[in-house]
Amino acid sequence: MERISPPELRQAAEGLETLQRQMHQVEITADLVERAGQLAEELALRAYDAIQLAAAASLDIDELIVVTGDQQLAAAAQTLGLASISDPGTST
Repeated sequence: MERISPPELRQAAEGLETLQRQMHQVEITADLVERAGQLAEELALRAYDAIQLAAAASLDIDELIVVTGDQQLAAAAQTLGLASISDPGTST
């Protein structure tokens, strides 16, 4: 595998910075973990997926889209009224 060139590295770093500005970090609190536990039980989710979904649901963002490669998580997001993308190019 070849190394990327310095200009390619700068371009990749700029792209990552652009993506990071569009992301929201959510602190994992006891309340969030409790909600995740409820979601895991109600929607038959794995713990990690339940944490991700509880965090997304805790945000008050109209344009929020849950992006995942997991169709079960995408369906769970829809159950909570969140928009989701589970397959590149396909919005659910």
